[in-house]
Amino acid sequence: MLNPLTDALDRRKGMQVPMVGREQEVEALASLFHEAMDANNPRLALISGPAGIGKSRLVREFLNMASARHPETTFLQGRCPSTGEGLTYWPLGELLRRECQISLDDPAATAAERLRQKVEAVLARVPPGEATIDQTVFALAFTAGITIPGNPLDKIRPSAVQVELSMAWPRFISAYAAAGPVILVLEDLHWASDRMVEMIERLLARSTGPILLVTTARPELRKAHPEFGEGSEAVAVHALRSLTSQQSATLLKEILEGSEIPETLRRDLVATADGNPLFLEEIIHRLIDAGTLVREGSGWRVTGTLPAALPDTVLAVLGARIDALPSAQKRALQEAAVIGRAFWEEPVRRASDDPEVTSSLLALEAKGLVSVRPTSSIAGQLEFIFKHALVRDVAYASLPRIRRARAHAEAARWLEEIAGHGSEELAELIAHHYRKSILGEDADLAWTDDPAARAELRSRAFTAMITAGVVARKRFAVAHALELHQDALRLSIDDAERARALEAIGDDHEGAFHGDDAIPAWESALAALQNNPDARQSRIRLLVKCATMAGIRWGGFKVVPPTRQVDDYI
Repeated sequence: MLNPLTDALDRRKGMQVPMVGREQEVEALASLFHEAMDANNPRLALISGPAGIGKSRLVREFLNMASARHPETTFLQGRCPSTGEGLTYWPLGELLRRECQISLDDPAATAAERLRQKVEAVLARVPPGEATIDQTVFALAFTAGITIPGNPLDKIRPSAVQVELSMAWPRFISAYAAAGPVILVLEDLHWASDRMVEMIERLLARSTGPILLVTTARPELRKAHPEFGEGSEAVAVHALRSLTSQQSATLLKEILEGSEIPETLRRDLVATADGNPLFLEEIIHRLIDAGTLVREGSGWRVTGTLPAALPDTVLAVLGARIDALPSAQKRALQEAAVIGRAFWEEPVRRASDDPEVTSSLLALEAKGLVSVRPTSSIAGQLEFIFKHALVRDVAYASLPRIRRARAHAEAARWLEEIAGHGSEELAELIAHHYRKSILGEDADLAWTDDPAARAELRSRAFTAMITAGVVARKRFAVAHALELHQDALRLSIDDAERARALEAIGDDHEGAFHGDDAIPAWESALAALQNNPDARQSRIRLLVKCATMAGIRWGGFKVVPPTRQVDDYI
């Protein structure tokens, strides 16, 4: 059980002020939670709004209220990462690791044992029988990339895997709800994969009991998934509006703890922030960084000359704050941004080559740019999180592209060390970093002077993309698998690699039951191997795939292949 009073839901260091202007939304969430409890059926809240408008703060305030009013509630939480867009089921894997106390660097056997113990304990509330426990363990492990020898989901079709997952997760969450109310928080759905969005819809439709799903997203989600939440009485959408001028003035007064500032500055601050709470807070931070606002007793006072103009966007003020940091702190923040919204001290230490990087990170926490998470997903390492995704975005953009490419390569190698041999848990994230390191914008310039390093990187990236694509396909994220395998094809340098990538592309199409696309890919792989006398077994395997698809799975074609084509394969 997570305690929202201590969990790092965007905790903001240095400016702990009351929430302003969202009281009605908090009560609306509380009312929806009561409705879920009264009906004993799930409800879903979608909190939508632009970056910095206060979505996470609203969630935190609601969780605090729910914890105080209903201490028997179980809180579950996952977040879609901004790095590695489309990581298939990352939020559910994060939730599972936290609940089972599994670290990213735990051996597979340890992770599997802890998962089984948790599943047995949770499902014991609704005695399901040993077979159902095994099914749930296998499905949840598959979701999080936890390797279990003999997992039957490794051997069935991706579409069948999707069915198993969409039954196991509602079963698991419903078992929690058999013991009391459940609030499941899934943040930043605008970065969610298509499969993750579908899973949330399955959780709402198939779970039972007093469950409230609380989701947050920027408006982009409704553009990518306009049907999400439509037409269901169980869904409530809360579109957060900008604060009014009066609310912004109240928030400013709270931030400054009632201190008086020149009226001209007050008006400029309120007008410039334009109702965005994060923008207002960051402008104040910038004035503090510049020495314009200084602490005096329990309040603040203005010193020196007021700025002639304030930054006109939240990105501009964040950029100004980051540029003004001492060099060691700025470098640490930039290198951390490559890792992602959540990051650990060790890869930042390696990337910045600074043995004192922990001091820099703690100084950044004191300035309200990052926070230390109360628990770490890697044993023995401090885990941090950027206060807001925009802080990470601006820090990342400020890192020169050449350094950015090399930093992604270093991050990939560090994650490989953490993941260990054969683990699928981090496969898609590792591939994301390799992709950025060699195929990202201007990435080629990073390796111009070191062709040997680029050759090694290319080989690692090719293997990582093939592996991650297979993982994505197994989870029925076929579109993502195709992207990864097509990028692997771009990186291939000989017939053997081209054949490997083309076979994977054919397998992706076959997994989606698209024979018209699978057969040409496999035939291209055959052509790439035709002059290789050592590839006989690979050619036989490809011919069997073609014959099976054309002769047995002919329902996957727009036009049924002729019998002669099957005979030719045989």
